Amino acid sequence: MQSLSEVDYLEFKNALDAASVRVSQIIFIGLGVETFIFILVIFVIFLKQHELTYNEEMIQTIDILSLLNFLFVISSIGIGKVLYDRQFSEQNLKRAVSKEFKDNEGKILDLSPPKKCIMIIRTASLVRLAIFEGAAFIGLAVTLQVVISGIGSFQQFYYLNALSILPLLGYIILNFPNAERIEEIFRTRIQK
Repeated sequence: MQSLSEVDYLEFKNALDAASVRVSQIIFIGLGVETFIFILVIFVIFLKQHELTYNEEMIQTIDILSLLNFLFVISSIGIGKVLYDRQFSEQNLKRAVSKEFKDNEGKILDLSPPKKCIMIIRTASLVRLAIFEGAAFIGLAVTLQVVISGIGSFQQFYYLNALSILPLLGYIILNFPNAERIEEIFRTRIQK
């Protein structure tokens, strides 16, 4: 076999077991839950915030951070797509035929080509999730600073930084893994 694009659909479908799907689902749920917990922490601090500690210099800092957050969110959408697509390039699919995959203890896994396809699909999704998570956490960190400093009490538009979670949540909701969705990714991205 020269490339994973040569893997037969039925072989892939047979290799895609419930455990493989569940691992991908756990990754998606984990990233969603940790983002929700961060939002919850910000909300609790918001409810307890009584003292205003900001000054003009803090407002300028929040302005710069808000601009950087906006740029990062916009660029994360493009960067996420490029890195996701790159996982399915023919060059990467050829390299993966002989690539050794390791478990979390560093032991080499003996994976069949269909199982390697599952790993590539999982990796591509994880890369995109990580990019969106980075953008979300930058926005939430800026929002946390807005809450802690008290700036949001007078200038509520700074809370718009929290909207940086939308690409992450949108991706989780629209692409939550199930067997059919993973099979579709195989057919459209790997088999081409």
